Amino acid sequence: MIRKIHNARTLLIAFSSASLLSGHVSAQTAAPAVPPAATPVPYKSAFEGYQAYSDDKMTNWKAANDEVARIGGWREYAKQAQQPENTPATEAGEVKPKAKP
Repeated sequence: MIRKIHNARTLLIAFSSASLLSGHVSAQTAAPAVPPAATPVPYKSAFEGYQAYSDDKMTNWKAANDEVARIGGWREYAKQAQQPENTPATEAGEVKPKAKP
């Protein structure tokens, strides 16, 4: 009886191993006979268009505040932020003409 169980277990392991291995063998594909020809890639440096950092000239804070007040203050910037992308915003320093009543 022990011999039959041992033989049955051995056969079960052998058949299950064979079925697992046959699945792996059939899933493999043949490699191409000749690899495609490699085309050379032209070298392009990452630093090709590099521009060194340059500090902007500092302006007088009083003059900057006066310029913002002349343009219309924060309200003008808020209006520009609400405009759609395709609508041109007013240029810095350009004052919109007021509508006549």
